[in-house]
Amino acid sequence: DLEEVLHRAYLGIFSNSKSQTDASDRLETLLRKKLAPKPGLFELLRPEWPVGCKRLGASPGYLESIVQNNVDIVTCGIRRVTPDGILGRDDVERPVDAIICATGFDTSLRTTSTPIIGQDGISLDKVWTPEPEAYLSIMPVKMPNLFLYLGPNGAPNSTMVVMIEFQCDYMIKCVQKLQREHLGSMVPKAEAKDDFVRYADRFFDGTVLTEDCASWFKSGGRSDGRITAMWPGSLVHAWRVYENPRWEDFEYERLPATEGNRFAWFGNGLTVSQMRGTAATAYLDHVDVPPVDPAFEANVARQHEPRQASH
Repeated sequence: DLEEVLHRAYLGIFSNSKSQTDASDRLETLLRKKLAPKPGLFELLRPEWPVGCKRLGASPGYLESIVQNNVDIVTCGIRRVTPDGILGRDDVERPVDAIICATGFDTSLRTTSTPIIGQDGISLDKVWTPEPEAYLSIMPVKMPNLFLYLGPNGAPNSTMVVMIEFQCDYMIKCVQKLQREHLGSMVPKAEAKDDFVRYADRFFDGTVLTEDCASWFKSGGRSDGRITAMWPGSLVHAWRVYENPRWEDFEYERLPATEGNRFAWFGNGLTVSQMRGTAATAYLDHVDVPPVDPAFEANVARQHEPRQASH
């Protein structure tokens, strides 16, 4: 049920859509209600951008906490940290026992600390200059056999774990192709990656993600940055995309065994299951095997029950 709700809610990402308007109205009503105990707090915290431009961050209990009498909302910014607390830009020093730094996280995808080197000695950081890009978010160009989870434009506006599973299934299909056809490596064509990036940019132009707000969805976290974190579509959309790889979008390097003939991997014309004498009929789907009526099975069982001898 939760997944269904998230899939329907995704429609609110489109600018000026009914789903977007309805979501904005519902959340504004909720915000007014929760912040009512502290007059003026709603006006202070009400976003200036549409719902979805930033990631929704208010978890259950958050709004209830900030309206408590022992909580002060300070928006002037920090001038400096002092031995006893924090000096604000309003020149008021506020003593505190502990400071929690909510500085966010790095979404630049830079690999300076752990360099990754690809074709002709090029680094992934160089490939990702000025901005990170990858084929279907999974495979950068010039990086053979490099597969990434949640790479550029790879994060869903929904359940993260499910997206990772879709991407993992796609990677497995790629590895199976490499093994099955005796291929040494595969790397996406630059034009295929470029087409994906162009599609993503056009898609986001019609969404609230490109509105004027600073967000980790965007390059550098800038309000005017390109959307580099999010998948250009819904989670269900990604599932369909990853379901059937476009093998023609890749360049391949053959192993020596198949350099002379691309079909050398056909081997002796038999399968492993045939050679080992194990099940060789995996191609028979359930539709190829007529279902047996349970009533028919029960009747057959009764007919074969041992009968008592007559006296």
